[in-house]
Amino acid sequence: MPPLASEPSGGDLTEAAAPGKRRKWLLPGLAAFVVLVLAVGVFVVVRKNATGNMVRLAFDSTAEAAATPLHAPLRSSEPKELWAPYEPSSVVNTDDVDGDTLILVQQDKKTSLLTAVNLVDGKQLWEEELEVPFSGSVAIMGKTVLLVGSDTTNGSKSEGIVIAYDIGSHKKLWSKALDGSNANPIGEANGRLWVRSGDGKSTDIYSFEPGSAEQRFKKSFDSPSVFLGSSLIYVLDDETVRAFDQGSNDEKWHFTAAKTGVMAEVGSFLLFAPTEDKADAGQVVAYDLGEGHKQWSASVKNDAITRLGQLDADTALVEVGDRLVGISMGDKGSQKFTTRSLSGARILPSGLVIGISSDSSTSDRSDKIVVFDPARGEAQQTINTKQAVSSFDVADGMAYTYDSSANRFIGYDTASGEKIWTYNPKDETDKPKTTSKGLEALDGGVLIITNKGIVRLGN
Repeated sequence: MPPLASEPSGGDLTEAAAPGKRRKWLLPGLAAFVVLVLAVGVFVVVRKNATGNMVRLAFDSTAEAAATPLHAPLRSSEPKELWAPYEPSSVVNTDDVDGDTLILVQQDKKTSLLTAVNLVDGKQLWEEELEVPFSGSVAIMGKTVLLVGSDTTNGSKSEGIVIAYDIGSHKKLWSKALDGSNANPIGEANGRLWVRSGDGKSTDIYSFEPGSAEQRFKKSFDSPSVFLGSSLIYVLDDETVRAFDQGSNDEKWHFTAAKTGVMAEVGSFLLFAPTEDKADAGQVVAYDLGEGHKQWSASVKNDAITRLGQLDADTALVEVGDRLVGISMGDKGSQKFTTRSLSGARILPSGLVIGISSDSSTSDRSDKIVVFDPARGEAQQTINTKQAVSSFDVADGMAYTYDSSANRFIGYDTASGEKIWTYNPKDETDKPKTTSKGLEALDGGVLIITNKGIVRLGN
């Protein structure tokens, strides 16, 4: 689960995961992303949510998975390396397929490989060489793998491309060259994958169904910020927000806005907050989804807003600086609560919010894991980690942290605050020390991304 990342185009802070599954998108470019640089390359962890939207921000809500040997909560006092390490080459992107399979894209010099790895034992299930050298992201729609990025055949003169593979037969279904040098996934909604591709001068927005290379949507903009809603796609470009129907592709309405801003659907409203105009700092404006008419505006704080999202149908989450503010939709943006310093926050299935509180006023930093109760407007649990948290993730009622200064991983019970386990990578004396570049919580385990490869911890 990623830390909160700055993203001027905005998006929904919440992710409703399908029961028994736990996935998310972390994407490069204008989508929210975390890129963890290995000594051998780059590792990007990807998930998707129940409605099919790519998670564009780092507030993450997840459903609990059924307890199976693979997905049982990692609560052993001595976690085991179930397999270690899987050593990727130049570029690695991944997606968790049905909880049992890891999809990787690897690049070695001019050869790109699509690989499926068994999460239970780390063994390779299959591997296919791509027809072109590829750099980019992985998307999973049903049983189709979609690769979105660049064809780097001509080196620096790359071309945007989308390639589709069937997971079962691992055969290529189709590929589509796009205008522009680099393509990035925007999100997945209503059975379509939404993609942007540009060359620095203009940007095209596309949508594809997984089984066909036919473009279902294509429109050109100068420098757009994009947010996927439940049935509309919103584009901020040239100081105007335009709403397009995801089915018919027709423009439904538009309104004049700031040059840059963040957006989110909350209940029956589209919320917009400018991010560049200091005079409007801290302002949130609500528009109705039907006609795009302004309904109300509210001043949250006299500071720049960096994120908007939905806690529930009547409550929006607003990130201002290092704090979160809850505002009421029914009461025209009146404030419900404000958290203290809270970074990397995400929403638990219970509706509680969890994040990291840092005190940088002292040289000996000691971060705290804070579980915040929006209903009571106060912290329900505070865990003093006595370490500087470099990476943080949550699953199965557990919070996982990594302290780079001590090179150790720790698992905490989020309900009791108890430290359950500590793990230090084992190193051979004649080889370089294993150092972590990040971690990814799975249902029943943790993927540790290191300078030597990928390690999976479990019971």
